[in-house]
Amino acid sequence: MKTIILTAIILSAMTLEATAQKTTTQTSPDHKYTYTTVENDPLGVRFYTLANGLTVILSVNKAEPRIQTFIAVKAGSKNDPADHTGLAHYLEHMMFKGTDKYGTKDFATEKVYLDQIDQLYEEYNHTTDEAKRTEIYKKIDSVSGIAAHYAIANEYDKMATSIGATGTNAFTSVEETVYINNIPSNQVENWLTIEGERFRSPVFRIFHTELEAVYEEKNRGLDNDDVKVDEALMSGLFQHHPYGTQTTIGTIEHLKNPSLKAIKEYYKQYYVPNNMAVIMAGDFDPDQTIALVDKYFAQLPSKPVPGFSFTPETEKSQPTIKTVIGPKAEEVDIAFRFPGAGTHDAMMLRITNSLLYNHKAGLIDINLVKSQKLLDASAYQETFKDYSYQVISGEPVPDQKLEDVKDLLMSQVEKLKKGDFDESLITAIINNMKLDEIQKQENSGTRAFILMNAFVTGRHWADVIAENQNIKKVTKQEVVDFANKWYKNDYVIVYKRIGEDKNIIKVQKPPITQVTINRNDISPFAQSILNAAAKPIQPVFLDYKKQIQEVDLNHKVPLYYLKNTENERFTMYYFLDMGKDNDTRLPMAASYLQFVGTDKYTADQVSEAFYKLAASFGVSAGMDRTYIYLSGLQENFEATLSLFEELLHHAKPDQKALDALISNTIQERENQKKDKNVILNRGMVFYAKYGPKNPFNNNLSNEELKKLKAEDMVAYIKELTSFKHKVYYYGPEKADNISAILDQKHKTPDVLKDYPAAYPFAAQNNTENKVYFTDYDMVQANIYWVAKADPYSVKELPTTSLFNEYFGGGMGSIVFQTLRESKALAYSTTSRYETPSRRNDPFFTTAFIQTQADKLNEAITGMNDLLQTMPETDVLMENAQRGLKSQLEAQRIIRNDILMNFDQAQRMGNDHDVRKDIYDNIGKLGMKDLEKFHKENFEDKKYTYCVLASKQKINVADLSKYGKVEELSLEQIFGY
Repeated sequence: MKTIILTAIILSAMTLEATAQKTTTQTSPDHKYTYTTVENDPLGVRFYTLANGLTVILSVNKAEPRIQTFIAVKAGSKNDPADHTGLAHYLEHMMFKGTDKYGTKDFATEKVYLDQIDQLYEEYNHTTDEAKRTEIYKKIDSVSGIAAHYAIANEYDKMATSIGATGTNAFTSVEETVYINNIPSNQVENWLTIEGERFRSPVFRIFHTELEAVYEEKNRGLDNDDVKVDEALMSGLFQHHPYGTQTTIGTIEHLKNPSLKAIKEYYKQYYVPNNMAVIMAGDFDPDQTIALVDKYFAQLPSKPVPGFSFTPETEKSQPTIKTVIGPKAEEVDIAFRFPGAGTHDAMMLRITNSLLYNHKAGLIDINLVKSQKLLDASAYQETFKDYSYQVISGEPVPDQKLEDVKDLLMSQVEKLKKGDFDESLITAIINNMKLDEIQKQENSGTRAFILMNAFVTGRHWADVIAENQNIKKVTKQEVVDFANKWYKNDYVIVYKRIGEDKNIIKVQKPPITQVTINRNDISPFAQSILNAAAKPIQPVFLDYKKQIQEVDLNHKVPLYYLKNTENERFTMYYFLDMGKDNDTRLPMAASYLQFVGTDKYTADQVSEAFYKLAASFGVSAGMDRTYIYLSGLQENFEATLSLFEELLHHAKPDQKALDALISNTIQERENQKKDKNVILNRGMVFYAKYGPKNPFNNNLSNEELKKLKAEDMVAYIKELTSFKHKVYYYGPEKADNISAILDQKHKTPDVLKDYPAAYPFAAQNNTENKVYFTDYDMVQANIYWVAKADPYSVKELPTTSLFNEYFGGGMGSIVFQTLRESKALAYSTTSRYETPSRRNDPFFTTAFIQTQADKLNEAITGMNDLLQTMPETDVLMENAQRGLKSQLEAQRIIRNDILMNFDQAQRMGNDHDVRKDIYDNIGKLGMKDLEKFHKENFEDKKYTYCVLASKQKINVADLSKYGKVEELSLEQIFGY
């Protein structure tokens, strides 16, 4: 009790004294519901509280006929019992398993076995003798197999797919568990029917295979140096609070000893309406929607929620120093602790974080990144209910000690404390926040997330809006005072060093017998959802000729114009159809631009000028494309364009900056060779597709890099727009005005140059199965299958779209159901017929599985079985068909994405929106078409297997049974 009182005193003393925003209470037209709104709320949010205490938060956004939905529960890892960490996360997984009405064929019979499983897990949980535990687990496995005969796996996902939901998922964090869907606007009642039933009385079936998925998730974390760094930071910052004393995934010991009874008790305590919120942002009628939410959630009974108390952290006089060892590149992370959400200090942290780092002109940006004193550096903040924290990170340049990185990062904090920054930077931060607010209003997903965060942290929406006004009044002196108050010696340093972490203990694989998943069955409840009528949404496809205006600028540079009718934001691109395939110098030239100035401005002044304009610019050189982009507020368009053209055409050579960039690029290359995602998903996969010389490793060698001259790089930058290119503009200004401004400021020669010839990369034709293996220090094993397929044809898209949805595209697909739900072989797995992004590239047949190293052979065999023989179920096929049709009906390509879609269509040789082809034809396809497609494109293919794993954890010789094995070195993969 003392802890609760002390905490309340501390937090109330720090509460933000916000400028009050007027809150109005209104009544629905039928006088059944009251809601509050806040004056000057740009999101127009309505807040309801139903009779059972359920919070309902609604924000209308008519941009497209879809709705982002969050169902948030104020229960996260901080609420886990200390002897059952990871419990909230377990529960999140089990909330997808159904109830007594769906997910089951015969619940009365199934329940008998589920009750036995509950009791067996309790016995298992309290048994320490390993031999006895093994015997108990055999019983769990056996009874689970019997129970599974009465279950219908993934029925929630099938229903979500059938109504056209996308992004179906959930996450657990320190304070909340959130269930996510993005639904078509005509499916509100079906979605609420599903969710109301889901939260009424969940049944935790098919538990032991889902438990294995959680084990895989834990092992993924053990293989992730970033996760280990984050856990080290949190445990150092919060030595009393569960933010640091417990992790969301839980300890290995607790994972090995789950308690279904404890999970059920947690559900009863926290999954109550007065501790939950239904949050919706998108296209709906709020008066109709609140009545539907009430209809389907009123059944949930309100209950008292356990209180939460914590022992406040005590200030330390010395930093806490920690070390994390792993294969990924070295870095330093420094974390400071601050008061929590809704406090004045939390608001000030937003300002100081942007002063330190804002991607453009913060102290870290200018003094450490732009000057290339560090390879990279950044800062970010997290604001929780009880505390906030900030992390400042830096990566070393070649031959730099991590201790020196730490000193450089701390020197920027000292500048903040001394007020060694221009006050105009605060004004610039506020202007950029204005742009951020515009962008947040555009996106329903962002709206929903912001509203969810306010609910979870207990912030009144009026205070959130008031903070955006109050932040404009912050002075430099306030920042300096804040910095000196909080940036003291009570911080945590984590040195991430390269090496083998010998303390990793992976979660061991228990023996699991494959369970029946009854994919051909469907419950009456799920059938009712499939049968439910919904008001049709007419699909809307792009008409490029009607929607996009084409104007010829000087020297026949085409301008493709699209008007922004929503707000004052603009985005503009210069696109060149050439990349490093044409000239391997291009990526370096693009990177070099951010480190040079002009005759008028230094490089630092250029960055500061863009930031003051609330504008962004960049140059990106890909394999076969280069684009230059500008974005910001239309009121600053001309100034932004003038500044960029000044930089582009009057860049000043700086050999010292180029030499530093070359040195850092070589270091970045070494760092990439330590990143398992880059090694596998980019390097090995491109090697498998195109062979030893491929688009990924087509780069300047390190020796070639060292020979580059600043004068040559600047000359190359200046001639970029002398090549043929096109301009895309999305913004509020009239087309004639934009073309006139561009004709005046966008300088081009009388005759534009053709592109240099591109290297003719060709996809490999496999005549036999091959295995590429690369050794990497990791707990898991990742396997990727690749095979060249047919040349690109737009006629294939309807079949490929439906096939991917059915076979391997999501949680309700054949691949996911079989390999994760039935066989418990993976946390993540998929298989797709991959559409190329370039017209002359072929389709590729692909598959992927991430598994425990000791399950490698089982996982490969399991996937190969599916690649060879596709299970056929009309229920899943029709569901995939229905869901894909519903998705397309509600999908709207809007704003700048219209221009990008048009550009991609041109690249692929299409003169229309290909989604129409898919929509018009998927209804004509049947199971025989999918069977034929699988037979032609998956069955009996000669695959290249890309295997990334540790030699210490797998038997490489075993791989020879899948094909001829070749071990690839990192030098072969990366080309340097």
